[in-house]
Amino acid sequence: MGYDIKLPAAQKDEPSIQLEPLHRQAHAMLDQYRDSLDGKEARFIHYCDMMTNLYWTNGDFPVAIKWGETGVRLKAETGVDTRYTSEHHLALAQRDSGAIDPALTFFLQGISLDEVINPDIMHDGKHGSYYGNIGRCLQFMGQIEPALICYWKSAKLIESGDALIENHAYIRQWVGELLLKRNDLDAAKFFLVASVGKWQLVFPPRKAHVITILEKNFPGYETSVVLEEAEKSFQEWVKSANVGL
Repeated sequence: MGYDIKLPAAQKDEPSIQLEPLHRQAHAMLDQYRDSLDGKEARFIHYCDMMTNLYWTNGDFPVAIKWGETGVRLKAETGVDTRYTSEHHLALAQRDSGAIDPALTFFLQGISLDEVINPDIMHDGKHGSYYGNIGRCLQFMGQIEPALICYWKSAKLIESGDALIENHAYIRQWVGELLLKRNDLDAAKFFLVASVGKWQLVFPPRKAHVITILEKNFPGYETSVVLEEAEKSFQEWVKSANVGL
């Protein structure tokens, strides 16, 4: 049985003008996928999630939130039994748009924030992204030290597991950005350079973004920091017991 649903306004047929070439290609492929749906609710929820991810990745957070909310509403209203959901990518878009409260509630998954920011507690079954996403929320809220604890726990799990390279890149970048705000300039520079080493392997646009941060705050950094030294500095922090550096 089909489901009559309105697509987010002005996004039914055309990609955002902000989309980079690779994103345009992805959008075109998702358009083809959408045309094949024919009222299949579970697959449409999947489509909503992929669109949420696409626009979140491109930094178009309002549109990403619209798609995410569409997927969540559709799943709730139809009661369709599917593993597909747009909740996670919706929370990412909410977080990065400044809507921290609903994002933080989702990322906590029912665990108290006091437990999460306790450096002596590591919860069974949680991945590095769990602590990383919560840490990012806390950083945006200006809670620097609790955020750093979450990032440290996240880094320990990421570096000891089989996380995606982009997760390795994110944690280096986020800690570097946080330390920059805390005016720990030497460590910030090293960690941001370490993130460049990871981003260049998987997503050059984010590498360019981090390089912009480095050039703005550390003119001539490229002649003063060797990538191997930057990575060694990050690894030493991960292995240390001194979360605060």
